[in-house]
Amino acid sequence: MERRVSARIETELYIGVVGVDEAPVLRRGNFSSTGVYFEIDRPIGEVGSLQRLHLLSYDRSIELRVVARMARRVQIDDLHHRARPVTGAGLQFFPGNEHERATLVRLLRAVIKHQVARDLEVDHGYETSIGDNNAASTVQLSVHRMLLDTSHPLEVGELVEFDIRPGSGAAGVPFSGKVTRVAPRVQPDGSETYRVEVSIGEERADAGTRSQRLHDASLSFNDTIDRAFTDLLAAESDERPHLDDDLMGQLARIPLTSLLPLFEMERMSGELKLSDGGLSRAQVFLRDGRVIDAVADPARPHVSARQLLGELMRWRDGTFELTLGAVERPDRIETPTTVLMLDLAREHDERQRSEH
Repeated sequence: MERRVSARIETELYIGVVGVDEAPVLRRGNFSSTGVYFEIDRPIGEVGSLQRLHLLSYDRSIELRVVARMARRVQIDDLHHRARPVTGAGLQFFPGNEHERATLVRLLRAVIKHQVARDLEVDHGYETSIGDNNAASTVQLSVHRMLLDTSHPLEVGELVEFDIRPGSGAAGVPFSGKVTRVAPRVQPDGSETYRVEVSIGEERADAGTRSQRLHDASLSFNDTIDRAFTDLLAAESDERPHLDDDLMGQLARIPLTSLLPLFEMERMSGELKLSDGGLSRAQVFLRDGRVIDAVADPARPHVSARQLLGELMRWRDGTFELTLGAVERPDRIETPTTVLMLDLAREHDERQRSEH
């Protein structure tokens, strides 16, 4: 069962399901440090199945391929997309190594940066006060600048302090900035107002205690990102999701070479059943994440567990199913899984070179 362990941010992200999509597609959904919910118009697998996702940041500068478990099918109102039916999928991330985990963190930060920048660059009706008593209204607010309408005359280059309130009676958020443009505007009643552009983040050098308070509370671009980033990562650091249910999937999407490092990292124990889609079958036995044995079905007594595992690592079709549980059988491998995989890959390459 999927457990919600971190906050999510609604965004657009390039998401591809390996074996389903030819390339990542820009999709709407919710993204967090532990998983992703996204819209998709076709089935991608059963609940509990492992999938391989191909993710790209909005500007395509950060790329990640990561194993994820199908947690649930998203119902019509799980993603609120206005007046049309919504179908989709929710998956939990399971990075196979620290590099994938670090890339996931970088991708999360990029998503927040994109979303914060885009969401604030729209027209607003926020109430604004400049200084102590000068009323204004916010016309546009972005992460770097804002446009105000005010009856209070300001000069280009002037440093100003102001509060923005999302509505009457709401607490104000303090900002400081420098006036970069002033455009007088004559109203229908003949009065004069000013359309003022302010560059957010400029500090008044002599503003004393109030300036320091504003600086401490300022919602600058990077500070906004840092706050959201910290919130999104907080739950993951306390309770990262674990693979604690039986698993299944397709080898065409996630081969054994991707599964074994994940099982090792999660220190999983159980029996992994493999089928090549035809008559060949095999079982791989895991104890605390380490492969301890492998047997073929039908039996091949003259093939060692190590040799069989080398063959299984090259299967690219078929299915897998992992049943979790204690494994009581001798260790016929006696080699850490990562070392074993490297050795088997090296031996296979050497054989191929000698044959050519």
